[in-house]
Amino acid sequence: MARVLIIDDEDGIRAFLRSAFERAGYEVIDAKNGEVGLRTLKSSSVDLVITDMIMPLCDGVEVTRHIKKHNPEIKLIAISGGGHLTKIDVLRVAEQFGVDRCFAKPFKPQDVVAAADELLGAVA
Repeated sequence: MARVLIIDDEDGIRAFLRSAFERAGYEVIDAKNGEVGLRTLKSSSVDLVITDMIMPLCDGVEVTRHIKKHNPEIKLIAISGGGHLTKIDVLRVAEQFGVDRCFAKPFKPQDVVAAADELLGAVA
């Protein structure tokens, strides 16, 4: 069973994605911001990280940079509602940092699960 870490400062988004991924057979861990997410990565092995790009304390760019440097085998999906920037700008930055897929909020959870299945080769 593949393990997914969902990092987002919005409780509703984390719950929304958790539910979709658990229904699809994934094991799910979540974190309320990038700082907590990076601590979680030190103590848990995961196959995929879904990270919001704009969060307090430690944003998705920092999360992505850390994973690409220390855990390059982990697949990454970036999500963003845009904040003070447009969604497209934020997600373009994410792509430049090497994320595997990007989704602008609002998104369909089944689309994110399908991307995870593809990235992980349906390991779940």
